[in-house]
Amino acid sequence: MQLPEDCIEEILEYLEDDIITLHSCSLVSRTLCKIAIPILWRQPFRYKRHNPSSALIETYWNFLKKEYVTSEDKMILSDFGIEISQQQLKQKKEEIFNYPSFIKRLNSRDLYDFSLIWFISSKTLVKPLTPEPMITIARCLFNTFIARGAKFEYLFWETELIVFGCFVKYGHEQTFNNAAIACHEIDTLIIGIRMNENYSGKEEKLESLNKLINAQNKLREFIFAEYPGCTWDTLTRLREVDISLDSQIDTLTSIEFNNVDFSFWKPLEFVIRLINLENLIFKNCRNLEIVLEPFKFSSFKKLKKLVMIGYEGSNNIPLELLNNLIGQTSETLNHLSIVMNSELTRVVTSAIQKYHPELIELFIKLDQSHFFILHKTRPFYNLIKLKKLVISSLGNLKVMTDELLPQLGRSLPPNLLHLEIQAPWKFSIKSLKKFLDNNQAPIKIFDIRHCKDLQDEHIILILNRLKNTLEKLIISDECMNPQFYGRVDSLRYRWE
Repeated sequence: MQLPEDCIEEILEYLEDDIITLHSCSLVSRTLCKIAIPILWRQPFRYKRHNPSSALIETYWNFLKKEYVTSEDKMILSDFGIEISQQQLKQKKEEIFNYPSFIKRLNSRDLYDFSLIWFISSKTLVKPLTPEPMITIARCLFNTFIARGAKFEYLFWETELIVFGCFVKYGHEQTFNNAAIACHEIDTLIIGIRMNENYSGKEEKLESLNKLINAQNKLREFIFAEYPGCTWDTLTRLREVDISLDSQIDTLTSIEFNNVDFSFWKPLEFVIRLINLENLIFKNCRNLEIVLEPFKFSSFKKLKKLVMIGYEGSNNIPLELLNNLIGQTSETLNHLSIVMNSELTRVVTSAIQKYHPELIELFIKLDQSHFFILHKTRPFYNLIKLKKLVISSLGNLKVMTDELLPQLGRSLPPNLLHLEIQAPWKFSIKSLKKFLDNNQAPIKIFDIRHCKDLQDEHIILILNRLKNTLEKLIISDECMNPQFYGRVDSLRYRWE
C-alpha cells in the first residue's frame, strides 16, 4: 500500500529544519523528490549561512530574464564586468524545478552577502569593488523571485541594499510594486530607511510602500526604522509621511518605530485606528510628542506591550496624554518600558496600580530625583504582580547610587523574580548591604553585568543573602573570580 502524496507532504513538513534527511528523501523517488525539494528551497540562505558558496546565486541567476532587469541595472553590472545582455538573459538550461518560486523567507542581507561571494568567485575585478554590484545583483534576483511566483511569508528588506530605497536613486518603487503584485501573505514587514544627504527634503508619500502594505492579506507586524546618513540634518528628514495601515486593521497586532525623527510627520492618526494592536513600540525616536495628539482619543483595548523611549533616553510626552494612554489600555497591559523622572513616576505608578494591577514587566530609567520618591512612596512596592523590573539611567547623568540603591531595595515589589540594572552604577559594600536588608523580593535572576567596580565582597554578599532564591547572577567577566565558577553566569558586555 502506498501513502497518498498529501500524507507524505504532511510527514515531510515536520522535517523542515532537518535538511540532511530532506535531501536523502529527495533521492529516494520522484514522488519524494517532488515534495522534498520545495521544502528544502523555502529558506536556502538560512541553511547555507555556515557554509556559504556561490552555487546558490548561480542557480538563481540561471532564471534571470530580460524583463527582470532594468536598463540602469544592466549598465551598472556591465561596468563591473557582468555582461548579461547576451549570455544570461536566456536560461542556460531548462530547470526541472522552478527554484525561485519556492522561497518563502528572505532577508536582503543574505542576498547581498551571497551575491558578494558569487561575484568575487566568478568575476575578474575590472574596477575597485564597491557595494553597488551586489546591491544590483540582489535587486535583480529579488525581481526574479517575484516574477517566478515566490509567495513570501517573511520579507526583510533594508533599503540600503536597494540604494537608499525610498529616495529613488535606482527606483526602489518598482521593487515594492513588484512585491505588491506577488507577495500577499507577508506576516512581518520590516522597512529600514537610510537617510542621505542627496535627499532634498521633499514630501515623501511612500506610495509604493503603502501599495505593498495594502496588498497583504494578514499583516501582523510592521517595523519602520530610520537611519541617519553622515549627519542628522533637518533637510534630510522625511516629511508629511502618512503610512496607510487601514487595510490591516483586523490583523495588525504589532507596530514599532526605531530611530525615527517625527519633526515633519503628520500626526499618527493611522496608529490609533489599529483596534487590535497588542504591541506599540517607540525606540530612540525624536520629537515623538509632536505626533501624539490623536492619542488623546485612543483606546487600545488589547494592548499588552507599550514602549516609549525618546532619543538618548529622553521623554517629553505630556503627563495627561501618558496617563490617558495607560488608562485606556484596559487591563491587558503587562509590559511597560518608559523613561520616568520623579514627577512622571508618580503619575505612571499611580495609573498602573489603578488600571494595570496585573503588570508583570516594567522597564524604567531613573535619575537622582527618584531618591525622594523612593524614600517616601515606595512606588513599585504595590505592583504585586510584577515579575521583572529593568532599571537604567538617563544618558550619562551621574547617579549617586550609594543613596539610591537602599531606597530601591525598599521599593521592590514583594513578588519580583527578575531584577536587571542596565546602568554603569558603582556602589559600596555598605550600600549593597542596605539594599539587600531592605529587599523583600524572592529574586531569582539578578543581572548586574553593567555595574562597575564590583569586588569579590560584592559577589559573596549577594550569593549569601539571596542563597535561598537566587538561580542566576549575571556579571561582567571583568569582575569574574574563578572561585565563583558554577555559581555565577559571566557575560562579557559588548556594545551592539
